[in-house]
Amino acid sequence: MATAKAMVGQIPGLLSVDAGKAMEITRSFNRGYEWGLVLTFESPEVMPLYLEHPAHKPFVISKFLILHCEMWMPR
Repeated sequence: MATAKAMVGQIPGLLSVDAGKAMEITRSFNRGYEWGLVLTFESPEVMPLYLEHPAHKPFVISKFLILHCEMWMPR
């Protein structure tokens, strides 16, 4: 996951990347995925820039999959 964390500083507007091994749970929530990533952006407008950035491409063409994207904005 060091590769994922290395995207911070390479992709403008990407503030942090947290990664971890998927939890063993009884529900089918994790659907067999081994890792989870939480990315924090400075604004929702940065997301398209992230998706097109060359540093993001290895995650698209490898075993990683974007499963869910949720926008959360502090009040």
